[in-house]
Amino acid sequence: MRKQKSGGSKDRPRISPENAPGSPDASLFARGVPLYVQIRENLRRQILNGVYKPQGQLPSEEELADTLHVSRMTVRHAISELVAEGMLRRRSGVGTFIIERKFIFDQSRLLSFWQATARLGMKPSSRLISAEIIPASPAVADALEIQPGTPVYRICRVRLADVEPIAFHEAYIPAELIPNLLDEDLARESLYNIYERRGFSPVHGEQRVSARAADERLSKLLDTPLAAPLLYIERITRVATGLPIEFVYVFNHPERYALYMPLFR
Repeated sequence: MRKQKSGGSKDRPRISPENAPGSPDASLFARGVPLYVQIRENLRRQILNGVYKPQGQLPSEEELADTLHVSRMTVRHAISELVAEGMLRRRSGVGTFIIERKFIFDQSRLLSFWQATARLGMKPSSRLISAEIIPASPAVADALEIQPGTPVYRICRVRLADVEPIAFHEAYIPAELIPNLLDEDLARESLYNIYERRGFSPVHGEQRVSARAADERLSKLLDTPLAAPLLYIERITRVATGLPIEFVYVFNHPERYALYMPLFR
């Protein structure tokens, strides 16, 4: 790693892809990334991987600075950003504590719910609400690039992490692409795994994120108050050729779900 310009060896970190616990993405430690960002992401992954437990106390800024061979101000900057994100909280005169864990979905990668949950060290499961073949509505047809009225599967499931309801997914899949999909164990298997077995590997996609109020049905399914603000996502998943394989409406629990998006300039 290229040394950052600073006043001395105190600012030379020993953080790297090899020794960052649980680091799934070595690119975050690439040359030129600011030290506080490296430390922030290293701490994030240790929290998500259970090195630091919910409601447990983080080592002091001074301890972390000594361990990582960086300045205390650099550590404070990293911790302040995690406090702003809601992962940590400071208690004056006591220390910094880990907030009860949310399901934090990394939006930089196209992952199934099962993959994303397992990466967080949580146990994924689903509750199948309904599975049927219906004519595609104009909105669904537009997203899947098919004609309105074309048969599509509609798969509705509540997604759980460690038995807690995290999201409600309403997925639409062109029926002609995946014959006999309703014969699969949709409560226990990832749709992405099924697509891959049928020769349609999800490669990329696009999504829109906004907010929706929980209606009576979603309130009961997600165990959240009526009219609570839900994180709402519309996502199209495509195979390598660009063919849409899935369109899904996602309603995420407001207190148990958070989005994580690394940004670079």
